[in-house]
Amino acid sequence: MRSAILTALSLLSFLAGPALAGEDSCDPASAPVAGDLGSVVVSPSQEGEVKASRLKTITAETFMAEVVNNKKPAIVEFGAVWCVPCHKQLAILETLAEANEGKAMFGKIDVDEEKALMEQLGLKGVPAVLITNNGKVVELLTGVTSQEELQKKLDAILNSADDGEADANSEG
Repeated sequence: MRSAILTALSLLSFLAGPALAGEDSCDPASAPVAGDLGSVVVSPSQEGEVKASRLKTITAETFMAEVVNNKKPAIVEFGAVWCVPCHKQLAILETLAEANEGKAMFGKIDVDEEKALMEQLGLKGVPAVLITNNGKVVELLTGVTSQEELQKKLDAILNSADDGEADANSEG
């Protein structure tokens, strides 16, 4: 029995990596390479049923249109299926996307599928959250970022956009 528990803990440690040590990010270089562990495409609702993700799946092909050229602010999570903190970050973004529906574009990028995009942005660890507005990087955060912090950053962007519209209207 004890050896079965130790084997299970070893496997869990291998799959979770630094997350078991309480860290809030993972190094893609330490990712498991044997087999696909699946993908997170659904999130549980309050009623216990399963609902579709509110996060758009972004690829290298759609990055320019969905993120850079988007008229709305964009908040995108870079993560991996094998990264336990990434699952926590995705859940936070799902909640944020629901609370801010229509105000911003929320997306996710699988770094195992989009390695070149991760390298172009100079990302060294996941999860990472990219925040853009009007085609410019506002911030790039590494590690799990709280819903409160992300909401403050989004509110600041939205409020500055409202201020800009008010200034333009008062000039006319």
